[in-house]
Amino acid sequence: MAQGYAYPVGASGSTGSADTATVSISSASTNTTIFTATQKTIVNSLLLTNVSPGIVPVTVSVNRGGSDIQIAYRRVQKDTYAVLSLVSGDSRVKAEQYPVPGPLTEVVLNAGDVLKASCPIANAVNVTAYLSKGVK
Repeated sequence: MAQGYAYPVGASGSTGSADTATVSISSASTNTTIFTATQKTIVNSLLLTNVSPGIVPVTVSVNRGGSDIQIAYRRVQKDTYAVLSLVSGDSRVKAEQYPVPGPLTEVVLNAGDVLKASCPIANAVNVTAYLSKGVK
């Protein structure tokens, strides 16, 4: 069986505009806003960069309708992805590996959703979100 994903039927290319947002998690154990969606947005990738010595845990969540939904938990030594774009033949889509052990694939935010991250050590992690805003 082929692995990967199928391009949507009738799609003629990507839509939306590219954007990035980089934020330092400046408060210990408090959710820090990375990005607030004003329109439908895809988080193509989310890079976590540890700027402190050691390994720190980072929790990524989406606030949707007043409720925080945890979407990723990663231990970060230097750089690691919490979200990474899906590519053809990607091992993250194998049925026998569910739930996904590695980075999530694209995350879709609706208007009003807030992407957040937290770390128990202030100023230890920078989060960079690569986004496609205004998608259909």
